[in-house]
This record gives sequence, structure tokens and C-alpha cells, in this order.
Amino acid sequence: SIFDRLQCDRQQLREFSEDLKRQVAEQTAELRRTSEALQEELSQHQHAEDSLRLSRESFHSIVERTVDGMAVVDPEGIIRFVNAAAKSMLLRDSSSPVGRQFSFPLKLGESTDITVTRRDSSKGVVEMRTMDTEWEGKESHLMMFRDVTEQREAEEALRANHAEVEKTLRELSETKSRFVAEASHELRTPLAIIREFVSLVHDGIVGPLAPKQKECLQSAIRNCDRVTTLINTMLDIAWIETGKQEMHRVKAELRSMLTEIYNDFLPKCAARRQQLTLEVPDPLPTVYCDVS
Repeated sequence: SIFDRLQCDRQQLREFSEDLKRQVAEQTAELRRTSEALQEELSQHQHAEDSLRLSRESFHSIVERTVDGMAVVDPEGIIRFVNAAAKSMLLRDSSSPVGRQFSFPLKLGESTDITVTRRDSSKGVVEMRTMDTEWEGKESHLMMFRDVTEQREAEEALRANHAEVEKTLRELSETKSRFVAEASHELRTPLAIIREFVSLVHDGIVGPLAPKQKECLQSAIRNCDRVTTLINTMLDIAWIETGKQEMHRVKAELRSMLTEIYNDFLPKCAARRQQLTLEVPDPLPTVYCDVS
């Protein structure tokens, strides 16, 4: 009947309405959850931006207060950032150099001294070190500057002082060598005369001697020879130090040199009733020396 159909349609409408309300409630809840998630994400993003801003402000504050100069230059050589210390070191006025061309050559990984003119027109020396970095998402160059004027002046003064000390030492060495040479010459002549007269007396030229007298004179002759050898050695050293004695190095056989020295000492040993033996291993290397 019509009444039954109306009741059925009303029931369907009621069910459809309930289903629609349920879907609307579910969509509303989903939208609420999405909104809350977006709010949370926006809050986190804002917090991250605030942290980044504070970090940048802190970084810029540190960079601005550091005593070392800092500057950032892009690959085209344009200055993108410079701190207060770098401005004070490099600029003659208070204008900002950002956007200008960097005028000094860049040497990555190396330290370079650059001469700058300060605001008071005085000259200074700044040490510059360059390294790669990233600035605002682009590859750039970071320069570190340090005023080393006083350090370089101290180093220069030290080098000058060192050169002066070396000059003084050379002069003292030359004076010593001249003194030794002149003193040795002055001693050698009278010593030779003394030895000659002692030899005349020892050999009995001026009259006969007792054995004890001859023994004393023989001792005097030996000491004269010893002092003469010392004087000659001092003269050789003095000549070498002054550069007047040249060394002529050649290849020489060590065996023949030792044999020659052995033969030179044999008469002296025989006079003292001493025995000298030469033992030379075989083979001996060739040496490079002055044989004179």
C-alpha cells in the first residue's frame, strides 16, 4: 500500500541521514587531525626557523667580535661578506666593501702576506689564508686575515741582528786568525835561531860537553822541534780559516800515504830507540783528500 511504501522510504531516508552524519563526523575528525598535524608541523617549522635565525645571529655576533678578519668572496671575485676586523685591516674608510671586486690574488690552502695601507696612512702586513666554503648555497672562498705587522717587524729585526752578529763573529775570527799568524811568525824565527845555537852546542862545535850536558841539550832540541810543529800547525789552521790556504783534494791511495808517513817517523823513532811497526789491512779504499 501507499502507506507502507511511505514508511519504507522514510526508513531509508533515516538510514541515509544517519550514514551521512556518520561520514560527515568521520571527515570532520580527519580534518581536525590533519589540521592539528599541520599546526604541529608549522610550529616545528617556526621553531626551526627561530633556532636558525638565532644561530645565524649568534654566528654573526661571534664573527663580528673576533679579532681575526674574515671575508667571503664568490667564484667571480665579488665580496659577499666581511666582518669588522677585516674592514679595519683592509679598508682606508668606513664604507662597506660588499659587492666590490676583491683586489688581492687568491691562493687556496696557502698563507700569503699582503701589504695594506691603514686608515692612518701607515703601512701594515696582513697574513691571508684562503680556503673553500659554501655561502648562501653557492661555492665560495673564505679568507682569514691576521695582522702580523709587529711579528714581521720583530722577525726582520731579528734577521738584521743575526746578520750583524755573524758579521761581528767573522771579524773576530779574522782578527784571531791574523793574530795567530803574526804571533806564530814572530815566534818561529827566534825559535829556529835558538834551536840552531843549541844544536851547535850539542854537537860540540863550541867545545866538548859532558854526557849529562848533552842529554839536557838533546831534551831542549826535542822541545824546540815540538813547539815548531805546534806553531806550524797553528799557522796552517790560521791560513785555512782566513781562506788563504786552498784545499786541493784528489783521489789518493791510503796505503801509499800511510807508508810515506811511516817512513817520515822512522828516523825519529830510531833516535829515541823506539820501534815503529806499520800494519795495513788489504784492501784499503781510495780516499779523497789534500795530500800536500
